[in-house]
Amino acid sequence: MLMNEGTYSGNVKNAGMDVASTGTPCMDIVFVITHIAQNSEWVGIDPQDKHLYLYCSDAAWPYTERNLSDLDFNGDFKNPQFTDKGVILECKHETFKGSLREKWNLPGGGNRERQLPPDDELRKLSTRYKTATANTKKPAGSPSMPVTPPPVSGPPPIDDEIPF
Repeated sequence: MLMNEGTYSGNVKNAGMDVASTGTPCMDIVFVITHIAQNSEWVGIDPQDKHLYLYCSDAAWPYTERNLSDLDFNGDFKNPQFTDKGVILECKHETFKGSLREKWNLPGGGNRERQLPPDDELRKLSTRYKTATANTKKPAGSPSMPVTPPPVSGPPPIDDEIPF
């Protein structure tokens, strides 16, 4: 059964590398979805696992890199770790090959078993990510306010409540 379109909250359950049917390495991130935003409040739902894929092709890399960074990725494609804070996800519906399916803010779907890419590919991806993000690290000093999604127990902000 499809989840309704909307804004959801959940947490990263696990992640690992996979290989798409085209041979492209991709990160398979499993989220446990626990809440939906309704009328400016978070409403609990029966937890559901949702797979989201981030493809590591050259064309998809800027999108993948941005999303990995937003999830506080540790940069290790062999042993990926992410934020333990709540994550906000958007669900939309689309028709694919004549069937209606969920489409989250990242390409997703599937429940097949992961196929780990070769070690040399994982090393290259780790190096690529660490090199790309090394220049974006903030210098030491006073910590800035973290930007985090709303807590699962509170309502998501609405435009009138945002102070800027």
